[in-house]
Amino acid sequence: MNPMKTRKTQLLALAVLTLAAVAVPAAAQPKKLDKLVKREMRKAGIPGLAAVIVVDGRTAWSGGYGWANIEEEVPVTPDTVFKIGSVAKTVTATAVMQLVDDGLIGLDADINDYLPFALRNPHHPEIPITARQLLTHTSSVSDRLADELEELLISDGDYPLSLEEFLPLYLLEDSDYFDPDASFHPWAPGEAFDYSNIGFALLGYLVERVSGTTFETFTQERLFRPLEMLESSWFLANLDRSHLAVPYLLKARARYQTFPFTSYAPYPSGMLQTSARQFGNFIAMHLESGRFEGTRILRRSSAREMWRVQSPEIAPTQGLAFLVEPFDGGHVVAHSGAWWGFSSDLFIFPERGFGIAIFTNSDLYPPTKLRRLKAMGRIQAALFDLAQSLAATED
Repeated sequence: MNPMKTRKTQLLALAVLTLAAVAVPAAAQPKKLDKLVKREMRKAGIPGLAAVIVVDGRTAWSGGYGWANIEEEVPVTPDTVFKIGSVAKTVTATAVMQLVDDGLIGLDADINDYLPFALRNPHHPEIPITARQLLTHTSSVSDRLADELEELLISDGDYPLSLEEFLPLYLLEDSDYFDPDASFHPWAPGEAFDYSNIGFALLGYLVERVSGTTFETFTQERLFRPLEMLESSWFLANLDRSHLAVPYLLKARARYQTFPFTSYAPYPSGMLQTSARQFGNFIAMHLESGRFEGTRILRRSSAREMWRVQSPEIAPTQGLAFLVEPFDGGHVVAHSGAWWGFSSDLFIFPERGFGIAIFTNSDLYPPTKLRRLKAMGRIQAALFDLAQSLAATED
């Protein structure tokens, strides 16, 4: 089971948020919020949680609850670093759009224009695959083979193969891994939707090929440093592990099992590690249509394009990486993420001018999944209520 296959979880989380926003008593004051969050964490068996609220392009509130490391009694703070799972796809997509802004990638161009090898769905060799299709999970690149290959996971460290080494093994016919019916779908590019982590790894590789540097270096130079996300990385080796939240699985009788810091070969799809406070700057940039503290990170038109549903007839809520849903007379732009021992949620409310991110060091393990989703819905609703209060104060 690949915990990054979170599309249904994402939709359910949004539904819970919508219901809970009506059903939960208001928690607009920080002290009330603290009490509610701690209570819901106990109910759901969540060891640690960090969250941030961004209003009108700046962090208006951030908080940390519970334990980053239970054994060593290290508390979570807004600066605790979490693996954020598929929420990282919004970062990968932003990096791609920066190269679109530079005129180096065309969203609707054949990706073979940028690759050192020829790539087509073998079931439809005449139809090109585009970056827009990869960004919207309509490329026909399938995760089924990746879900079957345990060797794509490494249990304590960073995956040893680069994107340049790994992707040809998965996608090209002369490789040891390749399976035309598991590496690709039978439908043609652009015909249907299926969530694809491999597709986002391929986007990371496009960034490498076009920029002439590694994906890690590109995102450090073009995103993390300008956004003051100075303790963010796709690789464990680049981080101080004492600053990381330890991943946990809830066991019987409220005991926790420690997970290793697992990594995955297609890392641009979800292996980013960052803190709530740092990620708040990324939210702020998107709320400000691509600008952060006076610096233009992304063109306004590109930032807005990421929040536009691209193919309503195929994927009616899919923007460029972001999910776009109607919400209470406006919209919510969102993504959820999960990995072994971690989960994350991102909600941006453009018409209201605020965004929320929530990171935890426990995942949606099936025996506790419904209880945990309900608890997270109540926490989301309380943060939404506080965000509305803070936004009203700003006005």
